[in-house]
Amino acid sequence: MRFLQGLFLLGVAMILFVSWTTISDIQTLSSQSEPFLNGKLPEYSPSDWKATKVATLNIDSGRVTRIKKIPGTSQYVALDKFGKVLVFEGNPISSETRIVLDLTDRMATESEAGLTGVAFHPDFNVSGSEGYRLVFLFYTMKHKPELIYDRLSKFRFSPNLDSIRRDSEEILIQQADRDINHNAGDMFFDGEGYLYLSIGDEGKFNNWYGNGQKINKRLFSGILRIDVDEDLTRSHPIRRYPAQIFEIPQSDPQDINQSYTIPDDNPWVDESGENLEEFYAMGLRNPFTMYFDSVENEIWVGDVGDDIREEINIIEKGDNAQWAYMEGNVRKITQDAPDEIIGNEKPPVYEYGRDKGHAVIGGMLYRGENYPDLNEKYLFGDWELGNIWELDPDSENPVNILLRGVQKVTGFFMGYDEMIYFFDILGNIYRLDRSAIVESIPEKLSDLGVFTDLKTLEFSEFMLPYEINSPLWSDGATKRRWIVLPTDSLIVYHPSTSWTFPSGTVFVKHFEKEISADSVKNLETRFFVMDRQNVGYGITYKWNEDDSDAILVGDQEELMDTLHYELQNTDQVWNYPTRSQCMRCHNENAGYVLGLKTAQLNMTLENQGGVVFNQIENWKNRGLFENDVEGEMLQMFGIEDTTASLESRVRSYLDANCSHCHYGDGLTGAFDARFSTPLWQQGLIDNPTISFNSESGSLIVNPQDPDGSELWLRDASLGNNKMPPLAKNVLDESYLSVLEEWIKNLEVLGVQEFPLRIFPNPIRDYSFSVVSTTRLTRIEVFDIMGKPVPVSINLLNEKMADGRFHQSVSKGVYFLTTWSADKVYKARIILAAED
Repeated sequence: MRFLQGLFLLGVAMILFVSWTTISDIQTLSSQSEPFLNGKLPEYSPSDWKATKVATLNIDSGRVTRIKKIPGTSQYVALDKFGKVLVFEGNPISSETRIVLDLTDRMATESEAGLTGVAFHPDFNVSGSEGYRLVFLFYTMKHKPELIYDRLSKFRFSPNLDSIRRDSEEILIQQADRDINHNAGDMFFDGEGYLYLSIGDEGKFNNWYGNGQKINKRLFSGILRIDVDEDLTRSHPIRRYPAQIFEIPQSDPQDINQSYTIPDDNPWVDESGENLEEFYAMGLRNPFTMYFDSVENEIWVGDVGDDIREEINIIEKGDNAQWAYMEGNVRKITQDAPDEIIGNEKPPVYEYGRDKGHAVIGGMLYRGENYPDLNEKYLFGDWELGNIWELDPDSENPVNILLRGVQKVTGFFMGYDEMIYFFDILGNIYRLDRSAIVESIPEKLSDLGVFTDLKTLEFSEFMLPYEINSPLWSDGATKRRWIVLPTDSLIVYHPSTSWTFPSGTVFVKHFEKEISADSVKNLETRFFVMDRQNVGYGITYKWNEDDSDAILVGDQEELMDTLHYELQNTDQVWNYPTRSQCMRCHNENAGYVLGLKTAQLNMTLENQGGVVFNQIENWKNRGLFENDVEGEMLQMFGIEDTTASLESRVRSYLDANCSHCHYGDGLTGAFDARFSTPLWQQGLIDNPTISFNSESGSLIVNPQDPDGSELWLRDASLGNNKMPPLAKNVLDESYLSVLEEWIKNLEVLGVQEFPLRIFPNPIRDYSFSVVSTTRLTRIEVFDIMGKPVPVSINLLNEKMADGRFHQSVSKGVYFLTTWSADKVYKARIILAAED
C-alpha cells in the first residue's frame, strides 16, 4: 500500500500555511518541537524484533539464491544465480568471499532461472568414502532462447576446499524446460542419506504445461527423492524415464537420468514402469524453499502461488499438495480436479492472499534456546511484502509478524553461533535480534496535537505543509501533506534521488473525500516516522463516523469501509493500511520516504498575498538543507497538466505510483519507473515482462497497441493482476486515458524498420558489426532488465561500427540501442557465444 507521501516539519523558524491550491503568508513559529512529535511517537519501529545487518557479501552480480553451511567447517557456501559458487567465513560472518566454481558461461539466468540448489553428501568429510567432498548443484542450463535445461549434477571439492573442480561434473538429471520460471531447486539429504530435490511445474501460469497432477510424464511439480549412492540393498535401478513430450533435435542436448537409483520405499514405486518413481510428493507449483525437520521427519515447503494464494505446506511421503485444481484452500475455476486423485491430498498448514504478499519464502523450524518464545515455531517471509512471520499451525492464531519491510528475502539459516539469520537477493545478511523496549502509540489522533481544531483541521504551528507535482493515486481521495523536522536538524538534498531526513522526522498525510455537494468525509490520517536507526515505520488513524476524532489502526488490523458517494450515487470500498502494508512501498530500497524529492517538490506556488515562489528555493532560503542545492532541478508533472507532454505526464505518474517497487534493480518487474531515468533506459518500450501475472513474451509497452501492452492492461484492471496490487478499488480514468493516448502515438521500433543491420545475428564469437543507413552518434547494449551490458564499441565512421561483448556476458537475448540523428532505436540481438 502506498502509505503516505505526505509530511510534517518540526523546529522551523518560519512556516507556510496551505489551502488546497495556495500557500498563505509566512508566519513565525511561536513554539519549538522535539524529535518524534515532542516524544509522542516511538523512537524505534514498534516491533519486539529487529533485523541487524551483519554483512553484505562481496559478489559482483549481487544475486544470492542460497546460503548453506559447509559441513565440518566454520564456512558457508553462497550461490550466485548467475553461476558462481562462493565461500565465506561464518564464525563470525564475513563479507569477503572467494569463488570456488564459475559456471556463468553455461547458465540461463533470466527471471527465476539460474543456480538455485546446493546440498552436501552426508559423507562429505569422510576421507576415503565415495561421498568425500561431493557437492550437488541444481541449475538451469542455457541452450537456446526458447529452451533451457534443468540440471542436477554432482561435483567434487578439492580436499582443502579451495575450489570445486569444474571437470568433476557428473550429470544425474537433465531435462528440457520450456520456461525460465518455476524452477524451485532446493535440496537436502535426509537421515537415511537420500537426496531430495524440489521442482516446479515448468512455468507460466494456470498449470500452463499440465504438469501439476502427473507422475508419469516428466519430473515437474513435486519433490523428488533419489539414492545417489546407488545402494541396491535399499534401492533399485530406474524403471521409467521421463517422456519426450516435444521433439528435441539430435543436435541439441538430450534428457539425462543416470548415476542414481530409486529408493525401494518411495511412495509410487511401480514394477510395471507406469510411474516416474522419483516422486516423493506431488502437486506443488513452485516450491522454491524446503526445510527438513529430522525430529518429526517432515518437510516444510514454501510454495509460491499463482494469482490468488501463497502457502506453507508440511509434506510427508506420498502427499499431493493439490496444485493446480487448488491454490491454497481456494478451488481454481480454471482447473478441474483429476477423476482419480493420486496420493494423499494435503492442504496447506497456512495460506495468505495477495493483500499480504506475492511470493512466499519458506524458512526454518527453530529448535533452540537462544529464542525461547520462537522454539518449535516456523519462520518464513515474503519476497515482495518484506515481512518475516512466525508460524505455529496448532495455535488458534497461527501467525505473528516479527519484522516488516525487509525486501527481497531469499532464505534463512542457523548460524554457527546458534542465532537465526536471513538474507536477501543482494547478499545482505541479517541477524534476528530483540528490539529495544517498545513504546506505546497514542490511541487517538487528538492525543498527538497535530491539529489544533479537529473540525477545521487547522494544524499546529510546527507543521510545514507542502505540495507535489504528481500525486499518488488514492482511489480519488483528496490529500493534504505536512512535514515536521526536529529542532536543529536538516535535510540532505539530492537532485535526482530521494532526500535524506534525520531520525525523529515525522510525515503526515490526511485523506478525505467529498461525498455530497455539501459534505466532505475524513477517511484517515497517516504518519510516517524515521526512527533512531534511520528505518521508517508507518501508522494509520481511522476517522470515526462523526469526524470528531480518529482511532489508531492496530498492528495487523485489516479494516475496510464501504462508503456511499451521493455525487456519483456509487458505493466505494476503502482499505485502511496495516503497518506491514505501509512498508511494502515505504521500503529500504526506495529510501522509505516516497514523495519528497526534487522532481516532485520543484514547483511554483503563489501565496495569498500574490507572491510567486519556487517551493524548493523557499526551503533553501529558510536554511532547511544541510548541503547546497545546485544544478538543474528535474520536474515532474500531474497527469492532467496539459502544458506537459504525454510522455512527461505518464513517466511522472509511473514514478509516483510504481518506482518504489520498480526501481531498476532487475528484481521486480522488468522496467525502471523512476522519472530520473531517461526513457530509453527505462526498459518500458518493446521490453518483455517477467511478471508471474503476465503471459510470457508479452510486452510492457507495445507501441500503438494499448491492448497489447501489459502496463495498460494491468493498470486498467481491478482483478488479481491489478497494478498497483494493494488498496486499489477504483480506476484512475484520467491516467488511463493519457496512457492510452501516449501508447497510441509511440513510434513502432520493430527490427524491420531499423536503419541498421547487425552481422552476424546470432553472435557466436562475441564480436559483431553494425551498418546503418543514417548517421550514428552512439551505440549501447542492454539486457532484458534494461541494465547496461559490458560491450566494447568502436565507431568506424558515421554509419559503421564494430562491437564485442565482454566474455563475462552470458548467452541470451539483449537489446542493441542506437542513437541516429534525434531518434532512439532498439533491436534484439542474440548472443549465442561460441559453438
